Amino acid sequence: MRVNAIMAGPFLTDISKSWDMDVVAEKFKTLPLQRAGNPDEIIGAALYLAGPGSTYTSGAIIPVDGGRTAMR
Repeated sequence: MRVNAIMAGPFLTDISKSWDMDVVAEKFKTLPLQRAGNPDEIIGAALYLAGPGSTYTSGAIIPVDGGRTAMR
């Protein structure tokens, strides 16, 4: 059995429209890329894990988080 995951950071989606952008903009400044992601920036990781190219990938967590994981 293969179990993999995408560890997503903040993304600008329909749900983010309810965010207080003044407040979250300050939090984004703590990320290396200093912004939220756009939905099209996570597609590549999802397609990789869903496609035949990942058949030998197992137990992977792929961070798509604006560099937050690299700071830890």
